[in-house]
Amino acid sequence: MMKSETPWGWYLLAGMLGWLTWLVVTALMEVSLDGTQTLAQQLHDFVFVSDNLSDRMPWSILPSVLAMGIAALSHLNPLTQKFKGMNVRLGDGIMLGLVLVAGLWISLMVHHGMGTGFSASISWTTVARLSFVCFVVAFIIGCSVVVIARSVARSGLATDPEDEY
Repeated sequence: MMKSETPWGWYLLAGMLGWLTWLVVTALMEVSLDGTQTLAQQLHDFVFVSDNLSDRMPWSILPSVLAMGIAALSHLNPLTQKFKGMNVRLGDGIMLGLVLVAGLWISLMVHHGMGTGFSASISWTTVARLSFVCFVVAFIIGCSVVVIARSVARSGLATDPEDEY
C-alpha cells in the first residue's frame, strides 16, 4: 500500500546533507597545501574561485537542489507517469536535469542580487553554457542514481518498520 503523505522531511534532510557536503568541500578550499597560500588562492589563476565565503555561498543552492531532486524523484516522477511509454531512466534524467537547471538559475539570480564577483561575468552565453553543463551532469546522475534511490525507497530500507510505503 502506498503512503499518501509526501515525505517533505526526508526531502529537506537530503537538501541539508547536500548543503553540508558543499560546506565541507568549501572548507577544504581554505586548507593551505604549501603553507603560504590556501587552495582557493592557488586555484584563482585557473578558475573563478573567490577567497570570500559569501561570494561562494550562492553555489550552495546547487547541491541542495540536486539532493532534494534525487529524493523527490525516488518517490515520484511526474514525467514518466504522464508519458507511460517513456523509459524510466530517460525520464529521471530529464527531470533531474530540469531541476538542476532551475537551481542554477536561482543561484545565478542570487549571485546577481548579492553583487558577488562572479555576477559581473554573467552573460547570456555564460548562462547557456552553465545550463547545458548542469543539465548534462544531472541527466547522467538522474539516469543512473535515481533508479537505485527509488529501489531503496520502495524496499523499505530507508523507512521505519511501522510505516507502510
